[in-house]
Amino acid sequence: MNSKLKEVNTKLKEKYNLDVVDDIILAREKRIILFFDNSDKSKILNVVSGNLSILGLPSNESIELNILLKYFDVFNKYGEVRGIYEYKEEMLEKINNLSSELNLTVPLKINHKKFWCRFHFHPVKKNKDIYALFITDVTEYLLDEEKIFEKSHKDSLTSLFNKYTLDYHLEVKSKISNMHILYMDLDDFKNINDTYGHDVGNTYLIKFANILKLFQTYNNSFYRIGGDEFVGLIFEDKSEVLRIADRIITKTNNIHLKDIDIKLGVSIGIHSNKYLNEDILKIADQLMYRAKQSGKNIVIYE
Repeated sequence: MNSKLKEVNTKLKEKYNLDVVDDIILAREKRIILFFDNSDKSKILNVVSGNLSILGLPSNESIELNILLKYFDVFNKYGEVRGIYEYKEEMLEKINNLSSELNLTVPLKINHKKFWCRFHFHPVKKNKDIYALFITDVTEYLLDEEKIFEKSHKDSLTSLFNKYTLDYHLEVKSKISNMHILYMDLDDFKNINDTYGHDVGNTYLIKFANILKLFQTYNNSFYRIGGDEFVGLIFEDKSEVLRIADRIITKTNNIHLKDIDIKLGVSIGIHSNKYLNEDILKIADQLMYRAKQSGKNIVIYE
């Protein structure tokens, strides 16, 4: 114990009957302090303070880092936006290639219970191979943050991704060779709002969004970018993309609301990103307008 710590500890003992280490440094209930040898492939985490039971694990004195990371939970709103596999790979790569101090918020799922934990790795000055790891349970705080994150990335009416997320996905995925953009606009939708009101219009929007969700996969995502305009990013070959578009039109035509005699249509423009420097979103939008001008409720692919 250094001289300053000894001095503070003496004062705390005399005035408050407290120990600076036990009652202040190590007293946080939802934190585990561990150390490990980063040069050792097994990276065994040894408990210094706290208890692994905080995370629903057995109260052992140690656990291998790779075993702890097997509980990594990809199914959260951050992974949904980033892409669950990319999200996990990025996080694990940072942890498995430690070379300096690292702070991460790590999602875990242990015994069917979800945890959000701050992982703070830092090398020990006297021996750079030895790392201290502070694991702090911040689940209560991050569950609220996750809800805020979702609201900022999704459309509140349809629960599809919004324009903000589309821009992000276009940036990180635009170099993937088989990406197609579907630009979709509901036909004569203004007439529905003007005739029946926005509540009915919103019902149609929700039902259309639910159709799009039927074709949503790990790779394929859909977005509401405003009003009755929607976009899909589809990573399939041309024949499958056209099949999906045709199915969207058919299912849209079959939307029915009680006491309302309307056949809802949707015009779709599709463009692939084989020329990576093109503004593919703008081109898909133009193709959608060509579909409108060519009779509506059809697909134009280019």
